[in-house]
Amino acid sequence: MAVTLTQIFNQANSLLNFNDTVAITDTKKVDIIDSAVLEYSRKRPQLTITQFIGTDEAFYTVPGKFEPGFSEIIEIELPLKKPDGSFVPNNPKVVIDPRGYTTDLLPDGNTVIRFDQQSVFGNFQPAKDEAFWVRFTSRYTVDSGQLTAIPNFDLTALAYEAASLWSLSLASMFSGKADNQLPEVEIVGYPVRPTEWRNNAKEWHDKFIELVAIQGETGLNTNLDFSDFMYWDRDQQ
Repeated sequence: MAVTLTQIFNQANSLLNFNDTVAITDTKKVDIIDSAVLEYSRKRPQLTITQFIGTDEAFYTVPGKFEPGFSEIIEIELPLKKPDGSFVPNNPKVVIDPRGYTTDLLPDGNTVIRFDQQSVFGNFQPAKDEAFWVRFTSRYTVDSGQLTAIPNFDLTALAYEAASLWSLSLASMFSGKADNQLPEVEIVGYPVRPTEWRNNAKEWHDKFIELVAIQGETGLNTNLDFSDFMYWDRDQQ
């Protein structure tokens, strides 16, 4: 099961009272939820895998879901194949030393995975017709059916972040001015409302951080130590 935009909206809405929520347009609510989904992606990105077939070249255009500036290559695996071309199941993972490749922007505007044939960490270039798998991080989105790929167990975390952004938006809209459309009881207590919203925003964002930290945040390969990395040489297999 995956989280829907309606689920996020309803749970975030439950953290605010009705008079608060009507002050924001439906379009703004969608923008707020999209921003919450993006923030969630930054903290706990989606893991995506794409298979490439070697062309005996050093440059390969990044997959469509790879976003320069956001996505990060986790690893590039060389799957072992049987003589009939099928992959060997449960084979120990063989990955390329990450210091031997990078993502690079070409003059034509395309972002590519570049294999460095002059690398001091070992020379590698995918052979023609050889498969290799690229695992990388990507962000979650809300599709046209208002569905995300975010698992249900993180709905609460996402709702807290949406409510936080929602509250900040309310504080920004009404700080320092009155709105004649607000009920009289709201206008009487109006001067303190922006402060309350900002305080709520911080509290809910802190709760969001706490919940996503339970399962770990992004930077999946930032703490790995490659000082003793053993480079795989296909000629020795």
